[in-house]
This record gives sequence, C-alpha cells and structure tokens, in this order.
Amino acid sequence: MTICNYSVFAISAAATPCHKLAFQKETIDLYFTTTTTVFWRTHMKVIKFLLPAILAVTVSGAYAQPKRAVCAECGTVTAVKVIEKDGEGGAAGMVAGGVAGALLGHQVGGGTGKTLATVAGAAGGAYAGKKIEGKMNKVKEWHVTVRYETGNTGTVVLKNDPNLRNGDHVRRENGGLNRI
Repeated sequence: MTICNYSVFAISAAATPCHKLAFQKETIDLYFTTTTTVFWRTHMKVIKFLLPAILAVTVSGAYAQPKRAVCAECGTVTAVKVIEKDGEGGAAGMVAGGVAGALLGHQVGGGTGKTLATVAGAAGGAYAGKKIEGKMNKVKEWHVTVRYETGNTGTVVLKNDPNLRNGDHVRRENGGLNRI
C-alpha cells in the first residue's frame, strides 16, 4: 500500500492510501469551488446594486458647496449718489456781513431811524454773510445704498469718496464701507 504525503493532509496522510486522499482532495476542492462561486454570485448582485448608489452619494457630497454663514454687515452696492450740500458759515462770514449791513443801514434815514437801520442792517448782513460763506464752502456727501445679505437695504452717508461702484461687495465697519 502506497502512502501519499499531501501537505494539506500531512497529519492523516501517514495512515491513508493515495486513492482515498485523492478523492478527499477532489471533494474538498469541489466544495470550495462551489461555495466560492455561490458566495460571489450572491454577493456580486448586492455589490452591483450598492456600489453605484454609494458612489453617487459620495460624489454628490464631494461637489456640494458648504453653506456660508450670512454676514449681517456684508452686502452689494446698488447705488452711489454724490450730493452737494451747503457748508457751514463761520464767524468770518457773519462779521463781514454784519459790517457791510451796518454800513448800508447807516446810509438810510436820520436820528433814531438811522440807528435802527444800522442795527437791522448789521443783523441782516450777519445772517446773509453766514449763508454766503456756507454757499461758498460746499460739502460733498456720498450716499451709498447697500443690499445686505440678510435681505435688508440701507444707505450709508460718507464724507469722503469711497471709490465704490454698483456691484461691489462691501462690509460695513466703523461707520464706513470696506470692499471685500
């Protein structure tokens, strides 16, 4: 009787004839082949269905943009208007106007009427002088209308040219607007 030494069956090979070992090996091979085939056939159906679904969810998540928090102080410029206003009249305009008015008032009438005309001329001249000085010192203001990310619209009045145009993205900071 011949003894075969298969490495897989080394323990039982010493007492088992070759033809029985060959039959056992074929049976085990057939079992593994059948089991493996059945396993892969059933699991491949599941994999064929789940893999595209998993990929679709993964890929769509990769392209999704994260939502940015709304900035209540950020927005888009919708209008920029430059408005000229009369400046403030100062003491110089009042004094010059008062003197000119007093001189003109002094030319009118005589006695008590002359004194009243001089006082009225001085008061009217001071008022006119202040207004004239204000007209000469015109002030520009920039009224910038902003549509904020919150949906609200507001106007910011600036004393200096902000150099902003319609469509610029800005942030309101310290009473002014900064381009972002």
